[in-house]
Amino acid sequence: MPGVSAAEINRWAVSSERAGKAIRVVDPVSLLACKLHLALTVDQTNRRDTDHVRILVLCVRAFLRETLLGTEANTLPVRGWLGAVERVLKLSESKLGKRAVGNLKVDWSQALPLDEVTASRLKPVIQFRDQRLAQWRAKPSQTFKRPGRAT
Repeated sequence: MPGVSAAEINRWAVSSERAGKAIRVVDPVSLLACKLHLALTVDQTNRRDTDHVRILVLCVRAFLRETLLGTEANTLPVRGWLGAVERVLKLSESKLGKRAVGNLKVDWSQALPLDEVTASRLKPVIQFRDQRLAQWRAKPSQTFKRPGRAT
C-alpha cells in the first residue's frame, strides 16, 4: 500500500475468522494514510482518492470513537487507543498531512472523536486531552478554516 510500510500494515492489521477462514483487515488509519498519499501524489483523472480521503476521515473518527468506548468499558486497552490517536495526529503533522489541509481542504479535527475525548474520565485520556491534544490544537495548520465556521 503506497504511503504505508508493509511492517506497519502487519503491525496494525486486525485478524479475524469468517466462515472458518482467517482474514486480516487493514486498520482505518493505515487506509487513510494510503489514500492520502495517492490523492496527493497520483494524477486524479478518473480516480476518486480525494473522495475516499473524505470518507476515511469520518471512518477514522468512528474507529477511534468505538475504540475509546471499548477502553472505557474495560474491553480494550487504553494503550491501543492512545497509539491509534497518536498515529492520526502524526499523520496530520506530516508533510502529506499539511499538504492535505491546503490542497484537499482536510480538517484533521474531523478525524478525532472530540466530544468523547472531552467526556472521558479515564486518566490516560484526560492526560492526552490536556497535554498532547492541546499541543496539537495550538499548531496553526491542523485544520482548514472554513469561512464562518469556528474550529
